[in-house]
Amino acid sequence: MSPILFQERQKLINIYHQETESNQKLIQLISIIYEPVLLSRLLACLLGMNATDERGKKYNSQSLKSSIEHLLKQHLIQKNDQQRLICHPLIVEIATRDSLKQNNFTPLMAIVEDKLPISRRSWNNQRKFFSSQAQLEREIRLGFYSQDFEFIYQQIEDYNWENSRKTLNLETILPSILTNPFDSEYFSLLPEPLSSQVLIAILSQKSRDLEFSDDIFDFAQEVCPLEINDDSENLPLLLLDQFLLRSQIPEAESFLNSLSFSPDFYYLLDFYLGFIYFLKGHYQTSINHYSQALKFFRKVSRKRKIYFEHFPGFFFVLALIKEKTSDSLKLAQDYIDISLTKSNLILSDEMAYQYLGQVISLLSGDLSVQNNWDEHFLPSNYGIGSLLTYFCCYWLNPDEAKSRLLRLLNDFLAQTYHAGYYWLSFEIGQLLL
Repeated sequence: MSPILFQERQKLINIYHQETESNQKLIQLISIIYEPVLLSRLLACLLGMNATDERGKKYNSQSLKSSIEHLLKQHLIQKNDQQRLICHPLIVEIATRDSLKQNNFTPLMAIVEDKLPISRRSWNNQRKFFSSQAQLEREIRLGFYSQDFEFIYQQIEDYNWENSRKTLNLETILPSILTNPFDSEYFSLLPEPLSSQVLIAILSQKSRDLEFSDDIFDFAQEVCPLEINDDSENLPLLLLDQFLLRSQIPEAESFLNSLSFSPDFYYLLDFYLGFIYFLKGHYQTSINHYSQALKFFRKVSRKRKIYFEHFPGFFFVLALIKEKTSDSLKLAQDYIDISLTKSNLILSDEMAYQYLGQVISLLSGDLSVQNNWDEHFLPSNYGIGSLLTYFCCYWLNPDEAKSRLLRLLNDFLAQTYHAGYYWLSFEIGQLLL
């Protein structure tokens, strides 16, 4: 989250806590309803629970409208394009969690389920029919905050049964609930293995998009296992990524030494040592470790044409390019070609590999590639792939890059600095000098 959004949330939280008890409860109700709701349906809920307004009288259309207008002016709630009401996204979880602390959650949940039930198919009354993903998220939030995980899994099953072409899982929904804002007290309510799966999903997204994650990073260090027996994205490897992106190399080395690797995944030790030595500027040592890692990776995967999918693999290619020998450049191009055949490669990473290929062409004597880029078609998202693409533009034509990429790099610098990724901030700053 950017510093601006963080400050906005803190401001809204302060305003929320200054509201009357009746207005706080009204916000809590809207947060639990979650999906956009009509004023008339909201009034039905309030009347059903005999709620009273600021004057201590039962709500009616006029008094509810007056309260809603006040909360809209305070920006605690919002209207969507269809003039339906929602809680402000920055405080929706704050308000719901507050209802738990004030013992309001259970009666509010009961009235929402009674007055705003999810419809069911007439021919299959056993399954709910969700008209929107927001309805599904509402039910999952109700299940999470009431600690009914059997209920949660049933909602996912019902939704995916109706939407077989666009299936969802809890790892894609729970992160938005648990990080808005992150609170270890609520995260600890998740059972295993769901807790680990969600934590991995959150840290993966934070690392990929270079977002602030200090609170999650600290929590992950407390609960992280020290065994590596899976080559998929797992918690120890994501923590290593975070240490290195934050330029905490001694901490990364210490953590790496504390890990235990099963035989099939021992290559990951050399893989990360290759990344660490690259960051230290020891490129030949980096190449040696990366080469050893790739040798064993091929052996356990039983494939010759295979390359690392995780982002530190970029830096093996960079180390080879920095060698600038014909053999190292050819090897780097071979790894790029293998990477570009992957069907799951995201656009920014694909562009990074393509531009690294242009750098190799330039170093091999092809000057025609110097101006073979357009800043309007460069990735605008914040991530390692995007940053490497910008580096390549400087490599290809430093004078043009300095004049044409200034805005993009200044925005990138602010993002990485505020997120705590100081190594990346330093590298971007060097480009701006």
